[in-house]
This record gives sequence, C-alpha cells and structure tokens, in this order.
Amino acid sequence: MILVVCIPCNFVIRIMPTHAANAMGEREVNQLLGPDSNLWPNGFECVKCGKNATGMLERAADPKVLRTMELRDLTPHEAFAAFNGLGLPEEQHCSLESVQALLTEQPVRRVIGSTVKGQERTIIDALELWDGTKLHFSAGGEGAVIYRVVRSTSYATRVLKDEDDR
Repeated sequence: MILVVCIPCNFVIRIMPTHAANAMGEREVNQLLGPDSNLWPNGFECVKCGKNATGMLERAADPKVLRTMELRDLTPHEAFAAFNGLGLPEEQHCSLESVQALLTEQPVRRVIGSTVKGQERTIIDALELWDGTKLHFSAGGEGAVIYRVVRSTSYATRVLKDEDDR
C-alpha cells in the first residue's frame, strides 16, 4: 500500500488496492499514483491544505507517527480523482438539491474568480459561504458545473469527536 503524507496539516491518504490479492490491483496503484506515476514521490498536492505532500510505501512509515495523524483510506480511483482536483469522495456530492440547500442556508461571503481581460465578463472558480464551505465551479456543455463542495473544518467538533473516540 501507498501513503501520501502531508506534514503541514497532519493528513495521510492510504491508497488501498481494489483487489489486494491480485497483482493487477497493485499494478493499478503503482501506475496511477505510485512509483510508476509522474506524481511519485514529491508531485502530490495535499487535498486538504494544498501544500506539497510526499508519497511513500506504507512499510517505510513509522506506525507511531501515523497514529498521530488523520488517516484516510481511499481506493486508487478515489485517490486519483482527489489528487487531480476533484476532491475527496464526500466532496463530490453536488446534486441540485444539496447545492440549493447550502445556498439557502448560508449566504455567500466571497466570490472567488477573475475578470476576463478586456471584457465585462467574470470567471467564477468558487463561492465561499459564511460557514467557510466552498463550492467549486467548472465549465460544462450546458452551463456551469459545481463539481466539489468542501465543507469548512470545525476544529472544535474534531476535538470533541477525538475525545469521544477515546
């Protein structure tokens, strides 16, 4: 198995082969994100904080250090999507109903984008809501597409959850 470790935000993605007993599963991991990919080992961008993350084989990692970090297991396809900007699996739930609920519950705090040079047009990359949630936009054949919803991190909730887990 492969780990992608982000030291700045203490986050680790463990990439687990879809078929562990099958050599094809290991080859798939290696080609998508492992030693045979062009991301290996220092081409990863953390899906949480955007800083540089490092790939390593799990057997090379210190288990004591891993216990102090937030660990997330993903399939090779989920990890490949995440490292290519599509976000973690739970960030990809972007149905009309869920987007409408978000936009009616929380006002927009900030529009993230840019003005098209020489024109009175705007490119919107994301909307940031008052609770810190970001809705990421892309272009689609029929119009704008929201492809990723990143919820804000509540550190207080995380600490309380960690206390409950003990």
